[in-house]
Amino acid sequence: MLIKRWTAIILLAASAPLIAQNASLDLARHLKYLSSDELRGRGNYGPEIDDAADYIAEQFRSLGLEPAGENGSYFQPFALPTLVRQSTSSYLAVQQRGRRIVAAPDRDYALISASSSMILRGGLVFAGFGVTAPELGIDDYSSIDVRGKVVLVLEGESRNTARLLGAGASVYSATSYKIANALNRGAVAVIVLSEHFDYSQEAVSQRRGGRLRDLGIPAIEVGPLWAEQLPVRAKNLLRVSLRRIARGARPTSIPLSISVEMRLEIIETRGLANNVVGLLPGASEETIIVGAHYDHVGLGENGVRSAYAGEIHNGADDNASGTAALLMLAQELAAGPPLNRSVLFMGFAGEELGLLGSRRFVRSDLFDPSQTVAMLNMDMIGRSQGDLFIVGVGTAREFGQILEFEQRRSPLNFRYSQTPQAPSDHMPFSHAGVPVLFFTTGLHKRYHRPDDDWETIDLGRTLQVMRSVSSTIRAVDRLSPAPEFVDLNGNPESVGPAVGGQLRPVLGVRPDTVWRFEGVRFDAIQPNSPATEAGLLEGDVLIGFDGSRVDGLYDFSFLLGDKLPGETVEIMVLRDGQLLRKVARLAAADFE
Repeated sequence: MLIKRWTAIILLAASAPLIAQNASLDLARHLKYLSSDELRGRGNYGPEIDDAADYIAEQFRSLGLEPAGENGSYFQPFALPTLVRQSTSSYLAVQQRGRRIVAAPDRDYALISASSSMILRGGLVFAGFGVTAPELGIDDYSSIDVRGKVVLVLEGESRNTARLLGAGASVYSATSYKIANALNRGAVAVIVLSEHFDYSQEAVSQRRGGRLRDLGIPAIEVGPLWAEQLPVRAKNLLRVSLRRIARGARPTSIPLSISVEMRLEIIETRGLANNVVGLLPGASEETIIVGAHYDHVGLGENGVRSAYAGEIHNGADDNASGTAALLMLAQELAAGPPLNRSVLFMGFAGEELGLLGSRRFVRSDLFDPSQTVAMLNMDMIGRSQGDLFIVGVGTAREFGQILEFEQRRSPLNFRYSQTPQAPSDHMPFSHAGVPVLFFTTGLHKRYHRPDDDWETIDLGRTLQVMRSVSSTIRAVDRLSPAPEFVDLNGNPESVGPAVGGQLRPVLGVRPDTVWRFEGVRFDAIQPNSPATEAGLLEGDVLIGFDGSRVDGLYDFSFLLGDKLPGETVEIMVLRDGQLLRKVARLAAADFE
């Protein structure tokens, strides 16, 4: 009996390296295919994204996972946003006394706002910085009528505005403000003259992009070279006004006595993508969701900031690494001891376009938050220097103890964030009241570049991450009762005492963490909050807070954190192209 026991131990020890080798080979096989040139970067609008979805579904089928998508399939289809770009037949032309100057799209000007193809004509009117601020005694439109005209405005703000409002950029320097103000004045189009217009090839490639914001009126950006080509009289009038502005004088708004013709030929691309959903049934109907997005950025188009537009962006780490680990987890858990709860394995599409796949799932009948115990997400787990970042630890009180135990067994160094705030597919689940954990090894220099190839992935470390996720799944599965959700979704409005015990102020909004344009879009408004009382709505885009410009979440967090509960602030938002001013009295973080 003793001989048999020792024989079994020896055989198990001998087989351990072989098991590890097989796991590494399986992981490499998934990575090689998902990040191969054959899939051309898994862009959401290319046919290759369907090939990647089919591959994941076939792996689920071969492992015995039940199809858990729509109509008895592994797939949950959803519509992608319409992709909008200019054709080469678009142009911007100015004319005076028979002289016609034509600017080409992307190379000579950048399209900022548009909704459809059109040809429009109108006289060109210079409106300084395009500001209307009665509280400052400034109105760049006071001496001109721009109804039916094309308005030319300068980027930024004047010395007068900066002097009156103090340090920092004011809301009046925001491009979206200038466009909305011109629209409200009856203009038919806006041209923004930017001293910092980028004529480089990289910038041109980016401008050929994809997703445009419709601000209710066509708007483009031009640079100094365009202004220098204006007809002589118009150019001289503009030069005189610009010299006065440079000396600190108020802008002189004047008609430039030239006509503008703008032709926008908009090419729209529509598409469908699929979430891939497979179920490993457990003893109960309660479910643990494990996910990873499998889409990437294709050939580097659609607004990705890359100097390599047109090249295949294979996305080995982002996020073939997480998807390969998802398939490995499905293989391991399907072959292991039965679980108490079911596990739903999900490959998400549309993540790179704004968490579209995970948002679609959470809003669908396939999702039952009352039966969902937790959601674990993996995104970019292939290039650790020894650290594993785990986000959302505070969304369930039990997570800390589970991860503390797992840390003692893992060769990785766990680094935690209590809040769930990170732009990946766990976020919609957190917003739906589900405890979440997000596993990542972080950003690196190959992020969204064509050299994010499978050969650069650390297979050993990726397997270590996968095993930590696997152990965490089993630990969550053993919890009884199920973990209770702790709502920490208030970022950037942190809850808890600030310096000196003073409670931090809150507005009562949930920002859209994947908003890609200027400002902060409100994803939700908290009931009975200062935002509700101020009349703010879901979908409003914050561009100004207490007089300062808000370019993104960082600005909002900084400006809000500088206030105290009880202070009254003026807020400027865009709603369907209209400028709205609201006043809110900030509350303390513990308001009900």
